[in-house]
Amino acid sequence: MNPFPRAVIGSLLLAVPVGAEAVLDEPFDNLAGDVLFVITQLLGWALLLTVARRVRRLSTWGARLLVAGCAFQLVFSLAYVVSLLSEGEVADWAFLPFLLGFVCLAVGSGVTVRSSRRVREARLATRGAALVGGLGLAAVVVGTDPWHDIALIGSYLSWQLLAADRHLHSSPSRVHRHSPLLAHRDGGDRVRP
Repeated sequence: MNPFPRAVIGSLLLAVPVGAEAVLDEPFDNLAGDVLFVITQLLGWALLLTVARRVRRLSTWGARLLVAGCAFQLVFSLAYVVSLLSEGEVADWAFLPFLLGFVCLAVGSGVTVRSSRRVREARLATRGAALVGGLGLAAVVVGTDPWHDIALIGSYLSWQLLAADRHLHSSPSRVHRHSPLLAHRDGGDRVRP
């Protein structure tokens, strides 16, 4: 199944609430806004997790780290709502999975870029992975608005670029076994030209 529609829907589910909160602060500063945020986070990251799994065609370890990053973001969503309901506000500890998730996404993106940089056909995925990781890390490092929000939205939307690469679309059974994109399955993690 083509991962691009899932990347579009997932990234928009994540980006639109961040952008709307940056522009319209008041409507999201209540329980209904927090519930909407958690729902969009859970749905968006669940969809992007399925896209991250497809990256294994380029890099086994890169995909594992991207999946771990998405999983940490799902844990962040749950920690967010648990701390909100138990303490009346979002606790600082709830943001630890958020931080760990973006670190995993940055490292996983770096591994993916390094593994697939020599394969011309995977340039779109390579650029998308670089933007997902780089902008995600920038969002964690730069905590002040509007730069934090801009980096987050950019990282979320970059999943679309990653998923648009045609090498993530076909099933492994339809790709030639000795393809350079599947070289990592023969024991190594590097994609060979």
